[in-house]
This record gives sequence, C-alpha cells and structure tokens, in this order.
Amino acid sequence: MSDRQKKAVDDNCNTEAAGRVGEPWASSEDAGVDKIKALPDHEVYKLAPEQLVLWKKASTRWSRPGPKPSRKPASIRTRQ
Repeated sequence: MSDRQKKAVDDNCNTEAAGRVGEPWASSEDAGVDKIKALPDHEVYKLAPEQLVLWKKASTRWSRPGPKPSRKPASIRTRQ
C-alpha cells in the first residue's frame, strides 16, 4: 500500500472512527425510543436484571458458529 492508503486506513480503523459511526446511530435509536414513549398507545419498559440475563443467554446460541462443513459435500464424495 502507498503511504496515502496506509494513512487512510490508520485514520479510519480505530476507536475514534468507530465512535464517529456509532454515535449518530445510537442517538437515532435513543430518539426513536423517546418518540415511542411519547405515543399514547405504546408502552416501553426496561427489562429486569433477571430478564436481561435470560435474553443474553438465549442470544448466545445464535451467535456461536455452526459446525464446520466437510471438505467435500456428499454429492461430490459419491461421484466416481
């Protein structure tokens, strides 16, 4: 990579850059929650600590990687 390309990577691949991306997103999400709370026919509530633990536990099974695929799918292995 050229020095210019390296500088671009260094300037945009760090925690400060992550904040530039994440902060507006989080602000938008927070504003959306406030908007929903203000509507008369909607209810927003905070999870109890026990509920949060259960949600986190349930989500871990979706975040784990699945089994590794075999090197050769069955359709290829059976061909001669």
